[in-house]
Amino acid sequence: MRTLFPILFTLGAVWFPAVRCGAVARPGQPDVDLGLIVMREQSAQRESERLRLLGPFVEHAWSRTGGTFTAVRPFFSAYRTADGDQSHLHVLWPFFSSYRRGPERSWNVLLTLWGRQADLRREDAAYQYLLLPVLAYGRTREGETYGGFFPLAGHLRDVLGRDELDFLLFPLYLHTRQGRVNTWHFLFPIYSRTVGPDQGRWRIFPFYGNAHEPGINRHFVLWPLWNHVRYSAPRDPGYAYLLFPLVSRVKTERQRSWGVVPPLFRWSRYSDGWEAMAPWPFVQISRHGEAKKTWIWPLWGEKRKGGEHSAFYFWPLGWKHTVLRPGQRQESCLFAPFFYTEKRYDLQMPGGEKSTSSRGRIWPLASWQQGGEDFSFRTLELWPFAPAHAVERLYAPFWTLYSHDRMDGRVRDEVLWGLFRRSRGGSDVHTSLFPLFSWGGDRETDRFYWQFLKGFLEYEREGETRGFRFLYFLRRP
Repeated sequence: MRTLFPILFTLGAVWFPAVRCGAVARPGQPDVDLGLIVMREQSAQRESERLRLLGPFVEHAWSRTGGTFTAVRPFFSAYRTADGDQSHLHVLWPFFSSYRRGPERSWNVLLTLWGRQADLRREDAAYQYLLLPVLAYGRTREGETYGGFFPLAGHLRDVLGRDELDFLLFPLYLHTRQGRVNTWHFLFPIYSRTVGPDQGRWRIFPFYGNAHEPGINRHFVLWPLWNHVRYSAPRDPGYAYLLFPLVSRVKTERQRSWGVVPPLFRWSRYSDGWEAMAPWPFVQISRHGEAKKTWIWPLWGEKRKGGEHSAFYFWPLGWKHTVLRPGQRQESCLFAPFFYTEKRYDLQMPGGEKSTSSRGRIWPLASWQQGGEDFSFRTLELWPFAPAHAVERLYAPFWTLYSHDRMDGRVRDEVLWGLFRRSRGGSDVHTSLFPLFSWGGDRETDRFYWQFLKGFLEYEREGETRGFRFLYFLRRP
């Protein structure tokens, strides 16, 4: 390690000024190209620039409008949009992540300690801190503070889908409120009582329970032995009961159903179709209006409803999903964890449908992404899940041994973080095998050049004009 920095310093002292002297307006060539040591390049429209040091370890990119990205891998990465409305920070993910969207900021530590501030511009804005699953503290928009230490005691707001949640020596006492509906639990889940507009529930579990809401009345006795429901709504009146594990029955205006050894065997007749479970969950067949379902679980199954079609093969390994929306179709296919692909099609293009975007992964070999005319490909791909910002920014460059990108009319290929690089766009081309050789040219200007050892020996031709360079600085003519 002690000898690494003197070597890098020597290379920089000798090669950097030499490369800067010889990098003037060479077509397709980065401003600075020292392989995986230093690389600095601009976009084709010169709207953004990127600097990389030591291959995947250090990267800094910025745009003319003000957006920036900085990474010192694998320690941290920071991203900020040009208007400052959004920013992301990752430190040794999943150790720490921070996100800002407009005035709101959220962060987490090891995916267990979470914080959210609703408006950084206001000192009295709402905030919330959670240490899952034991500690919570926060303040509402109205200025009310709350907190709790589970399972001892607490008063919480806006958690677990409830407006309010109070507990004391859980499961001894628990109270929740959602809108105007209040529920009290004692010795959860044994006793509970719910009170709200036009509805109510109470139970002493598992002995007896009753619940009512507009059009529906339910009760159970010695759950799960006896369950009964009465439907009184005019649109579908009737009843249903379950005598476990012997028989179940549903009889309403729109449905007739019998079950034997529930939930294993059931036959249902609807006003617009039928359904059979024989036995559940292994064989499920349904023809219900526009919805069709056939499952031979876990070998194969498919379901169709409206513009949506899904299927599985050897559950849970293989999945296929198609969604049809106005003017668009989206298809995805997964064979976990090795293969995944997703495509979107525009159905309103002249001449028929056309693929507008796609992405895919063959784990752990490669991944690709296409949007319009832009396309990118890389290998290896060691992350087996859906793309995550933290992984892409902190870790993915380490296993990207080869990348291919087509963007803004320019094609770039790179091997081993810049040891080999090739760039093509329009009529120009540039190829580099660091530090031995590089060559390139432009057909439109009749220009051609090559370099040996980054300028130790160099030849350049443009039309009838020719030039040589020796020992980095000596030129002829």
